[in-house]
Order: sequence, then C-alpha cells, then structure tokens
Amino acid sequence: MLLRDDVHLHSDEGEAEAIALRSMLETYGNEVSTAIPKMPETQRAAMAKYGSIAAYHAAALLDDPINEPDQARERLESLPDRWPGTEILQAGQGLEIRLLVRRGRTDEAIAKLDAFRAEYAAEEADALTDLVVSEIRAEIRKLTISSGSSERLKGLQVNYYRLTDSLYERVKDKQLADRYRATQMYAEALCGYGEATDDQAKVAEALAIFDECIAYRETLR
Repeated sequence: MLLRDDVHLHSDEGEAEAIALRSMLETYGNEVSTAIPKMPETQRAAMAKYGSIAAYHAAALLDDPINEPDQARERLESLPDRWPGTEILQAGQGLEIRLLVRRGRTDEAIAKLDAFRAEYAAEEADALTDLVVSEIRAEIRKLTISSGSSERLKGLQVNYYRLTDSLYERVKDKQLADRYRATQMYAEALCGYGEATDDQAKVAEALAIFDECIAYRETLR
C-alpha cells in the first residue's frame, strides 16, 4: 500500500509545489469518489482504494510541509465517511491521533487511540501507541528544557502516565527481558506523574522499578 512516507518533497521544491501536488491528489480523489457509483460493482473496490490513498496524502500534505494541521485533521476526520471500508483509514486515524498530540489535545488523542485499539490488531495499536508516546516524551523534554508552562507540562505528564500504564498493564506479567522497554517507559512516566501530582508513593514505586531495570542490565554484562 502507498503510505505517507512514500511521498517525499525535496526541500528545493518549496511550498508551492506541495500545494500543487495536494490539489492534484484531492482532485483525483474527488473525481474517483464521484465516478465510483457509476462503475461496475467489480471495479469499485479497486478504485476506492486508489481514491482513498490520494485523499489521505492530500490531507497529510496539509500537515507537512504546508503546515496547516487543523485543516489536515478535518480532512482526515472525513475519510471514514467518504471512503468506508478502505485500508487507508487505519493510516488516517493514526495520523489524526498524532496531530492531536502535537496540538496539545492529548485527552482527545488518547480517546481516539482507545477506539483505534478496539478496531485494529493489538500489535498495530501498540506500534501507534509507541509513536504517540514518543511525541509526548519529546514535548515533555522540550517544556522541561525551556521551563515552559507548568500546567501544560503537568497535563503531559499525566497523559504520558495514562498511556504507558495502559501498555504496561498488558505486559507486566512477562519476563523483564520481554517487557524491558515498556517497563522503562512506565517507570519514567510514573515518576513524572508522581512529581506532577505530588504523589510520593508513585515516585517511590517508579524508583523501585528503575532499580529492577538496573539490576537486569547488570546481569547482561
């Protein structure tokens, strides 16, 4: 399947070229959408696949490099109604969730991530969760370094904990070797949550988990 990462614009092409490409993709998607009802039944699924991919990329280009993330999210939200049953909907939901995180609307992102998990395979939901967690961690680091909004930082710490707690709950009974990364993320989030909410019991629990991870690393030397 053609996915977002398959579309690359060289830096010297500029925003005008991106806008032109997006317009072509959107026009193609609209034309296919209009034509599908008139097509033989045997051709509709294939054409819907290509039309939906064009519509997805048209929306994604609004985010990067055109830098209109709100418009991008509106287009992504419309994909399920316009292209029901197409494979690209999974990628569309994933990008929409990541855009919500980038815009600071983490509660909405988590709600949509829960819906994604209910609809798609666990490994795909886990992979998307990893991406979302990475973006939240990056925002936390940025705010911490720049001494940004304390309320924004607290909200991110709480949501980071909610996400990693959901991940950790599913793997906590496995051997540490099989859950090491999830355990480290959970401990980091737990510690930040404890500090943000002044819950010293959470901080102590996080430190105990860190000690467990350190002891495990020592056995690998």
